[in-house]
Order: sequence, then C-alpha cells, then structure tokens
Amino acid sequence: MLLQRNLIYTGITRAKKLVIMVGHKEGPGHCHKEQQTPTKVHSSLGEAGSVMTELKNEFSWSKTRDEIFKTCPRQYWFAYYGYWNGWLENAPERTRQIYVLKNLKNRQMWAGEKVHECIQRSFYNIRRGIKVLPIDEIVSITIDQMRAEFRSSKSKNYWKNPKSCGLLEHEYEVEVSDEEWKEAAGNVETCLRNFYASDIYDGLKSHLKDGWLEVEEFSSFYLDDIKINLVIGLRHKRRGGRLYLRLEDRKKPFRRPLHPIRLLCPLCYGEMEYSS
Repeated sequence: MLLQRNLIYTGITRAKKLVIMVGHKEGPGHCHKEQQTPTKVHSSLGEAGSVMTELKNEFSWSKTRDEIFKTCPRQYWFAYYGYWNGWLENAPERTRQIYVLKNLKNRQMWAGEKVHECIQRSFYNIRRGIKVLPIDEIVSITIDQMRAEFRSSKSKNYWKNPKSCGLLEHEYEVEVSDEEWKEAAGNVETCLRNFYASDIYDGLKSHLKDGWLEVEEFSSFYLDDIKINLVIGLRHKRRGGRLYLRLEDRKKPFRRPLHPIRLLCPLCYGEMEYSS
C-alpha cells in the first residue's frame, strides 16, 4: 500500500460500491497527520473496528480560498461547501449538480491537467525507483487517455459518474472544430516532449530515491489555531543534505511573479515540518 493521503483518498472516492484495502490494518493510521474523527469500518482482513479516517469538510485557509471569498462569498460557498458529497451515489440532486458543474473544465484547462498528471506520475515513479517510460510511450498513452475522456465527456457521462471528465464545451454545446480539438492534443504532446527533454527533468531524475520528500502532496500547518492548506510541488534534498524546494504557481501565468503569501506559506511549512 502506498501510504500517501492523496493516493488513498483518490482510491476510496473513485469506488462506487466497495473498497477493498489489503495490508496491515494499522497502515491507514500512519498516512495522516491531522486530527480527524475516526470511523469504524470492516477491513479486508475480516475484522471489524479497523480505524480509518472519515472524510470531513473542515474549515481551513489558503490563498486561493481567500481570493475567492473576497471576490464573491456566494462563489466561495459553492466552491468549498455546496458541492460536498456530490460525488456520492445517493447525493441530493442539487448537491450533485453543484459538484458536476464545479468540476467542468474547458479544453485548455483539460490539456494542462493532462500534462500535469503525466509529469506528476513520472515524479512518483522516480521517487519510488521505478523507471520512467520512453517519451513516445508517454505521449501515446496520454493521447489515448484524452480520446477516451473526450468520448466520455461528449456523451455527458459525468452526470452518471461525477468523477469522470466533464468539458464545458460539451455541457454547454459550444461549437468547436475538429482542428481546435486536435490543437489541444498537439499542445499536450509539445509540452510533454519539451519537458522530458529539458535540463530540469534531466537533473531531477538523477536524484537519489531517499532524497525525495514531497511530490504534489496536500500538506498543512497551523498558524494561530487556523489550519493552512498548501500543495508543495516538489521538495527534496540535494546531495549533501541541503533542502531544496521548488515552487510554482500553476493558477497564474508563469511570467507573473509569485504572490508573497504563496512564498511565505511553503517557507513557514518547511520551517515547522523540517526544522528538526
């Protein structure tokens, strides 16, 4: 079992009727740091009473949440509270609708997401000592995934399976030519080939396995009793033990400087988490 909160969360929330977790019953307890209300579930080992984290929508602070709240409190409620549990099979119709509409994306966002997911998987594999596939195979697999997601979205399957891909162009029947869809796929291929041929990737893949500390993991720390959420793009140790933190703001144009708060939060987290 990969004891990472985001991976376990993804596995559980993708299941429709049943989750089977194989391993030591104490395992899930080691993957979280926050104090959350435990609930009793039946483990795959056949014993009742195994402790597992219950999904809770807790108040926390992040720069993105703060910006949305200041822009429109109503949007804030929909984005962080109104959608909650909308992925469940028995979700109320209104909650399901909010969840589905909240997760719709346009084709440009979809393309960026596929590039990001692909690179993230490669970093996970490097971290675990698994050889990364050749670039041609990476591109082929990613484009095949996009074709499957395109067909699913076009049929509006996301209303039946809210965890599946939903594109704004399909929901609102926006006219998009075949050439424009192909352009989105072409941009994905170009981005992937450029990244995997870059000096940045060449340097990162040579790092020792035990030097990788975090890769796109949801983290948090407390400041004045307020929980601060953040996602560290990449954190690892250089040879010699020096801590290295790579920050990137994927929500803003890459030419725009990072907001000071987006710099301060990871630095505070790093100080609290790794100062010892």
